[in-house]
Amino acid sequence: MKNYLRFETMRKAALTVISWSGVSALLLMTWPVNAQVLCPDGLPCINDIFISTTNALVVNVDGASWDVINVRWSRPGREGEQTEHRGRTGQIKVLTAVTRGVVYTVSVQGCNKRAFQSSRCTDWNRASIKAGARSASNF
Repeated sequence: MKNYLRFETMRKAALTVISWSGVSALLLMTWPVNAQVLCPDGLPCINDIFISTTNALVVNVDGASWDVINVRWSRPGREGEQTEHRGRTGQIKVLTAVTRGVVYTVSVQGCNKRAFQSSRCTDWNRASIKAGARSASNF
């Protein structure tokens, strides 16, 4: 069974003993910690997908383990395009302008190039976002 990409918020907890006037109280405090991203084994990780302030579709990928990262986008009624990027970790601008209210799907694939042979590539990892939303959906 594959582990699908999800955002999970973790919380740290601390027990604090408060003492005043000879009376002690036990206080449990929690606070949010950075979100943990769970990614499928052996695939480039989509850390985030968002619409920028300039209306561009951007994906944040962890793809440093591969020579190249293939990025494919699509939307209902349009197949979209595929581009190749140097394997790295960071943001990739997928599309310069999106249409508000439309759901876009971004897929990433890692490939290692081999001399005189076909590239060896992973399966596709995908995530979707509805334009107009600040964070990803369908994770």
